[in-house]
Amino acid sequence: MKFLPVFAILILSFLVLNCPQLAHAAEWHTANQVTIAWDEVSVNVDGTPVSPNEVSYKVWIYNALTDPNHENPIELGQTSDLSYLITLNVEGRYFPGVQTIRTVDGEQVAESAIIWASDPLYDWGLQYFVPMPAPEGFRKQ
Repeated sequence: MKFLPVFAILILSFLVLNCPQLAHAAEWHTANQVTIAWDEVSVNVDGTPVSPNEVSYKVWIYNALTDPNHENPIELGQTSDLSYLITLNVEGRYFPGVQTIRTVDGEQVAESAIIWASDPLYDWGLQYFVPMPAPEGFRKQ
């Protein structure tokens, strides 16, 4: 019987390490449209100011179940606004991300890493489910 706790710990460890979607406790928001937002980037990493005209943001998304390591994210668009409307039309769970882009004289000269809603600092995601039809044959029995 001494081996039962060790066996249980091994099984739980396997599940947590090999099934990240089971271990992830993100706060899920159910909707087909969601506006995401972020803070303005106005300085480089060294603290020097950047012209607002040079800064834009790429918005990304990845499927939490089919691409849990976000190896194949999908670029949704690019904007100079500090928010973006995401419309989901395929059922699933998704994590959005945003990236800073710097463009000078029409040429992209720098980009940041993508920050993801799945990061423990944020830990939220979007989910969409196809709506159900209303029942038919409604009557009093």
